[in-house]
Amino acid sequence: MRRRDVSSLKPFLAFPGLGLVYDSPMATFAEFKEQAAALSVEQRATLASFLLHSLPDPDYDVSDEEVAERFREAKAGEVEMITFDQLTDGVFVGRL
Repeated sequence: MRRRDVSSLKPFLAFPGLGLVYDSPMATFAEFKEQAAALSVEQRATLASFLLHSLPDPDYDVSDEEVAERFREAKAGEVEMITFDQLTDGVFVGRL
């Protein structure tokens, strides 16, 4: 994988502030991860922020009203509360 000065090419993928520039698709994801891991903490945080903001919006939306109603139901004892572990155990059943 070749790295070049940002000003000398039209990059395929560039993070100029981080010093990462690729003029062709990355050879492997592992190489990208290795280079990203070598960045400073501040640079990794900048890269992480960029990647998180590049994700699409979730396909669901929960209104403030729905959150308030669920909280009210929980306080009133109208629903059974579960722990986080119970939630994840139920979500991942049969997926692993």
